[in-house]
Amino acid sequence: RCVMCPNSSGQDIEKGYMDMKLFRKIIDEASLFAYDVNLSHRGESLLHPQFIEMVEYAKSKGLYLRLNTNATLLTEEKSYQLIKSGLDFVSFSFDGFDKETYESIRKGAKFESVVSRITNFLKIKKDLKKSTPYTLLEILAFPEVSRERENGKKEDFLKRFQSSPLDEVEVKPLHNWAGNLPSLKEELIPQGVAYTPCTNIWYALVVLWNGSVSPCSQDWYDQFSLGNVKESELSKLWNGKAMVSFRRKIATGKFKEIKICKECNLLWRKSLGGIPVLNLVPFLAENIIGYGRLRREFKSFERALLNLRALNARKRE
Repeated sequence: RCVMCPNSSGQDIEKGYMDMKLFRKIIDEASLFAYDVNLSHRGESLLHPQFIEMVEYAKSKGLYLRLNTNATLLTEEKSYQLIKSGLDFVSFSFDGFDKETYESIRKGAKFESVVSRITNFLKIKKDLKKSTPYTLLEILAFPEVSRERENGKKEDFLKRFQSSPLDEVEVKPLHNWAGNLPSLKEELIPQGVAYTPCTNIWYALVVLWNGSVSPCSQDWYDQFSLGNVKESELSKLWNGKAMVSFRRKIATGKFKEIKICKECNLLWRKSLGGIPVLNLVPFLAENIIGYGRLRREFKSFERALLNLRALNARKRE
């Protein structure tokens, strides 16, 4: 288990695999108003025996699909299946540029084995002449790891991917999982920052394996459940009283009234014009220069309109 994951805290959580019937219900409802779906949370997605089937079903509904994986289970067969499934984006969680750092963080994983699995995935993608999935190598910046040492190892590490279609490498700041990792709580709130309302709750929801719906991916222990998608439609939970109240408290700075928010370091960031500095460049590139939001909203609207027309046609039959 990774040292930065709440799974390593020793606190028990109910675990299981989402069944296909529930998955199809979620995807059917999400496809009416959502643009993309991240098929990852609170575990390694490639463990699910029906994961490829899930990707193919979600893709058939016109959704943009993302996957975060540690690549420890990324066999050659699964690589072929994922690349051919229609998956749009895959992020490989890989923390550290050398064996010592990586294996001290990702307990039980073997540096050379995982590098080999990722490079083989990229080779297969290249051989198949596929432009998707977009591939990102994601590395967390740990406070105790020397940046000077890491930078010295980075160049040699990235040479391993020179001939591979790796699209991006991103070093991301660590977070404290909404205060669920107390040892990180203080050191991850830097000086000279201000409270900035969380934007995730206006464009994302999390559905756990058992159907419970949370407003935040940092809510590891499901402390703020909005309800269960087995008993309610996803859209009703998205715009329900609990979610509206949650957003209002965050927008008005009453985050201390919410257990999962009051100790979350992600609410404390350096900002410019109300936009967190870390998000400013991606925000400008995606939403202003690239007109990304307009494209996404148009696609979502277009898909919802087609679904509505199909529903009305069935009613007339």
